[in-house]
Amino acid sequence: FRGYGGDAVWRSDFEATLGATDELLGKYSDGPFFHGARLSAADCAWAPFLERYAAQLPCLHAGLEPRDRKRWPRLAAWYEAMDREVPAYTSRVKGDETSWRRVLAQAGFGNAGVAPVLLEREPADIADDETHLAAEQAAWRAFTASRAYVAATPHEEAAARIVRNHKALISDAARKGAIDESEADVAFRGCAELLADGGLAELEDVPPAVRAAVEYLDERMCVPRDMGVLPAKAIRALAAHLRAGR
Repeated sequence: FRGYGGDAVWRSDFEATLGATDELLGKYSDGPFFHGARLSAADCAWAPFLERYAAQLPCLHAGLEPRDRKRWPRLAAWYEAMDREVPAYTSRVKGDETSWRRVLAQAGFGNAGVAPVLLEREPADIADDETHLAAEQAAWRAFTASRAYVAATPHEEAAARIVRNHKALISDAARKGAIDESEADVAFRGCAELLADGGLAELEDVPPAVRAAVEYLDERMCVPRDMGVLPAKAIRALAAHLRAGR
């Protein structure tokens, strides 16, 4: 951010950075990563910044999409390779757009104490693309293959996270007034059950306390602090499903 008024860095500055990054990615032509075909420390160093750019720049400047294949083809290929070829990144390390947007809206996160006005943005089409969803499922299978402590599906992992952290969740939700403490234990158990069943709930059968618990999780959850992007996606999808049925 520029100065102390909360104004975003100029669009042209961001575009120059994205262009230089795209050019750098062309130094090795045998693959999509910074060192070509192999993931390296350079990718690990760049990932937090480029991930944040992909989620936040469209919130600051209309149409500024770092994943734009026409403008920055090598950069777009890098994003796709990280999602498809690095299961640990996709399944546990990566954050989600909702969390990154909320961080951007908080005073003090690189904005001189003044949060900027954010643009409304429709979710990227890639989020629901069948090919992308298949890639996510493949990444999760690869991630869990060598980790017996991780659940078989993102929905089940989200349920497991709730069960493992239920005492802290009950305390925090009650303290914030999201759920009555006398109902919180049953409510979070209900959340875990819905997720373990795949997140497909008969709306009329979901008690108000369980709805409140799901809404609390959606609002309070920070990715990847609390869980990976794919389990978090299961919770956010359940919250959207319940909202749609009100």
